[in-house]
Amino acid sequence: MRALSRLGRADAALALCSTEPGLPISERAELSILKTIALIRLGRTDEAEAEILQARVFAYSSCSAAIEADYERVEAHLRFYRHDLAGASAAVDRALAVGPAPQAWQNHDREYFLSLRLVRASVYDLRGQLARAKEGLRAQLHWAQLALAELDADPHEDEWLRATLLSNFAVLASDAGDPSLREELRQRASTIEWSNDAKLQHFFVMRALGWLSALNGDHLGAFRDFRASAELAPSRAWKMHAVLDRSLLARELKQDVFAEDELNHALELAGELDLAAPTRDPFPSFSALLKLAELAAERDPAEGRAILNRYRAARSKCPSALFDGGDRRWQASELMSEGIVARAEGRTQLATDLLINAFDAFDKLGSRWRAALAALELAAMTGQPFFYGYAAREAGGRPQSWMARRLAQLEAEQRPLEAPFK
Repeated sequence: MRALSRLGRADAALALCSTEPGLPISERAELSILKTIALIRLGRTDEAEAEILQARVFAYSSCSAAIEADYERVEAHLRFYRHDLAGASAAVDRALAVGPAPQAWQNHDREYFLSLRLVRASVYDLRGQLARAKEGLRAQLHWAQLALAELDADPHEDEWLRATLLSNFAVLASDAGDPSLREELRQRASTIEWSNDAKLQHFFVMRALGWLSALNGDHLGAFRDFRASAELAPSRAWKMHAVLDRSLLARELKQDVFAEDELNHALELAGELDLAAPTRDPFPSFSALLKLAELAAERDPAEGRAILNRYRAARSKCPSALFDGGDRRWQASELMSEGIVARAEGRTQLATDLLINAFDAFDKLGSRWRAALAALELAAMTGQPFFYGYAAREAGGRPQSWMARRLAQLEAEQRPLEAPFK
């Protein structure tokens, strides 16, 4: 059941669930916890609520700190899935408050699949997800690093968990755009024996390394990492992301033929996406379409608008709850794409309004390099010193990057403004 759940096959995991008579309390607790996880992933939350009550009884009768903490972790996941952030936060606090038994003879943790430290690592990771709504990116990074530290301190290996938590850290490091995180990420990635079942996690790590390399000015290294991520992409949508990454970086480096070829490849992949197929995770396809619309609009505004219209039509058919999780990154990405397409269409006032909102959203999230990209667009459109200054501060911390090159080009084009950001 645990293996099938980790592979995303919750229905198959649930089909295996049956309570054999005479099971020890600790095993009944684990079975009930795994059943709750499967029900959550299948969206059957009312059944999950009933099952979690049984899990609580068994967990707190198990004499195992690890099982107690894992029960609270799953309780937190259920509350988070139902958008009860206060309840999820309270369950996380209870999980982190669980300590080892004071007497060795009371400690039954080795009868459980996960040690207490491994459970705590997952709880810290969930605590970071809760930080999205109010605390921002730096808080998320803090909790992700605490999760990895818990794994470092546990001698019992769980490569799947290590790969998953590292991929979560990688996404946050990429959003933060802090080049100093690149070496930590690369070093940790080199210690994992990546299995085929962890292909998606490996993809996220290599893609993040690509952007951190690009922001560090190592553009050749970035292209290598992006090529590796394309080879690892487990779906057509994620392959689109890898291709668009290369197209964007090639465009910024004035490699126009390469950029055009990759954009055409992404358009071919987009044509093969089945947006009507039932899926609980439409975000890979949706986010790929948003980025594709931006790049296509630079070449042909009508093409960019058509892609955005396709995205809007598909999004309107999804439950609104999917987009109401408190994560402002999605809203910021939508605003950025809409703004760039509107600018390409010559709708300057609309583009300015949209990009200001995107800039504000990215800045508040703490993804300041993405905010700087919006600021560069706004500086070119409005000539406002504030946007020049913001972009200059971010580019100044990455002087060899393509972002710094774009700023220098913009400064040359806007020379009559006497470089107001200096």
